[in-house]
Amino acid sequence: MSVETPSRHHSHYFSDLVIFLVENQLVRVPRHMFISSSPVFEGMFSLPAGPGNEVEGQTDATPIQLDEVSVQDFECLLELLYPTVIFPEFTLRQWSSILHLAKKWDMADIRRCAIKTLDKSDLSSHPLIQIDYGKKYDNPSWIREGFITLISREESLTASEMEQLGWTDAAKCAHAREVVVEQKAGSIRGFSNQRGSISEAQLQRIVGETFGHELLGMELGIHGR
Repeated sequence: MSVETPSRHHSHYFSDLVIFLVENQLVRVPRHMFISSSPVFEGMFSLPAGPGNEVEGQTDATPIQLDEVSVQDFECLLELLYPTVIFPEFTLRQWSSILHLAKKWDMADIRRCAIKTLDKSDLSSHPLIQIDYGKKYDNPSWIREGFITLISREESLTASEMEQLGWTDAAKCAHAREVVVEQKAGSIRGFSNQRGSISEAQLQRIVGETFGHELLGMELGIHGR
């Protein structure tokens, strides 16, 4: 009786390991997740080696060097792609690392995953971080939400917050806060608000009027990709 030769599973048989050099650390992982997640790596791995040259990434002596990438950021991305625990959890800082590399290598699915997770996190409790991430990672909704929090809260911007925002945005934010105060008093542009209150729609409008040029440019850039 003949024994049938076992076949390799179509998605869970990993023989295509690749070696990266990140800072001064060698990392060896299956390359399939990089190929399926990033057109940058898909194109990189499809390139043939030059005549007489060894294919990069096959040995410790010839790793693929990832320039301008920190070990800390890369470890966060690897933990998402190849988790060492069930349902790994990441801090805001670690998600920022993941988003940074997702943007660098055009990892659309990874970016969506990170944004969806952060939308459910306490990011909105940190408006300055929310605005910063929105600018870094091309998410205008985070910028809007962050500025709405800043212009609608009772506390004025501190000197440290103004420095973090940058003086141009800090000045715009201060002006928007003045508009909010006036609208709460029911004495601007014909609004007849209940005294001391302002609607979400009005806050959205104020932010749009104050930061609209920057937000529109970002949205056009996203839709044009």
